Amino acid sequence: MTVLCWGRGAAFSSDPALPPNIVIISIDHLEHKHFRIHEPNYIKTLPHMNQMVRKGIYLSGFYSTGTSVESNRLALLTGRLPLRHSSGTLNSDDWQTWGESWDSEIFLPVLLKQSSTPYVSAMIGNSQFDLTNVDSKNRLGFDIKVLVTESTSGSHNKNLLSSVLMDQELPASAPTNLTSSMIEEAVLFIQTQTNEVKPWFLYMPLDFRHENCDVVDSGYLVSQLSFDEKHPTSDEIINNEGHYILDEILDKIFYILETLNVVDNTFIVVTADEGKVENEITLRSATGGNHEEGENALRQENINVPSLVIWQGTIFPAEIHTPLWTPDLFTVCAYIAGVPIPGDRIFDGKNPIPIFNGTTSRSPHTYLFFEKETHNALIGDGWKILRNQVSEPWQLYDLETDFFENQNLAEELPVKVKELNEAFLQKKTEIHSYQVILEDDEDCECR
Repeated sequence: MTVLCWGRGAAFSSDPALPPNIVIISIDHLEHKHFRIHEPNYIKTLPHMNQMVRKGIYLSGFYSTGTSVESNRLALLTGRLPLRHSSGTLNSDDWQTWGESWDSEIFLPVLLKQSSTPYVSAMIGNSQFDLTNVDSKNRLGFDIKVLVTESTSGSHNKNLLSSVLMDQELPASAPTNLTSSMIEEAVLFIQTQTNEVKPWFLYMPLDFRHENCDVVDSGYLVSQLSFDEKHPTSDEIINNEGHYILDEILDKIFYILETLNVVDNTFIVVTADEGKVENEITLRSATGGNHEEGENALRQENINVPSLVIWQGTIFPAEIHTPLWTPDLFTVCAYIAGVPIPGDRIFDGKNPIPIFNGTTSRSPHTYLFFEKETHNALIGDGWKILRNQVSEPWQLYDLETDFFENQNLAEELPVKVKELNEAFLQKKTEIHSYQVILEDDEDCECR
């Protein structure tokens, strides 16, 4: 693991009058090529976020759960793999069916209400599925929900504003501009809770089309930047619309936090649910160091998602390659809110604060387990095994020297393959046996 520091910061010691506020922005797809610290010829559609990288920690070793966008968001809000409660990857149509299991889950907004000063939580964003209807019983625990959903035509440029604000719908006269609506609601929420001296949690899930699309909110894009950064080209904006809008949202939220003088007491995370856009992924298998046609959605380019963590005055700006993943966000939010993690169930998230504050450079995870349909993968101690089908042999990659999996070392290192295979089977058995216990034993307290 390598830590590259480029600034000075305070040690981890913060005792404000209120627990830190929390902002989590999660976009459906994000890649390292959008960041200048990773790519010399980066795509310039995240100018503000690229500037903010120097205010916090760039997590180049962060992973999604390798499932669907919806499943990854459940992992964020519960700290647990959805595999523990379902037979496989969840898609938008599965949420209603899976919803019966929600009663046994503890969602992050509910947990944060157990803080010494209860948090007020809001979910403001846009989504390809109408979570407000699915979550009619408000199991998620958000006090405020504002979601923009796709119209029945399926076009991202014809969005419907679907909202539940304290169980009240938005008035018909509400603005329909997608970006400005989300920003206005987010700013209003932050201002209101800050003025009422309440800790707050803002979660912004964002789904966008990322290629061959018109710019939905071209009228809202800023014409000037507050720092020395080249403007993205028109082609970059059009082909990466979602990233440019993400950048605008982040810029406006950071501005209001600075204006209200609460930025130093706000924990900010920007992450993604997947890496490359699905139809851009070169689905392939690899043998002998050569990529061949095949299908595997668990390659690095899809599950390794660049993420940014900012907590000014508390954590050192740096680039960290330590393996972490989405469920860890649940755990770190509980930690900074001063709420203990429930001991009546298994959580897949671990607390990354010792890594953020420089206490350790070692991942809290021995292994990261991935399973999507027939695709399998396991990451541990700098190594990764990957396969398309159970009937196929494992591929083996040394992520320390071959991060994007160009050289399959399985034939050269059969002992390492055997070691990781045994770890994979052990983890798989634990997760699937856990699910069987829940289904068969109504008296089981190990949720």
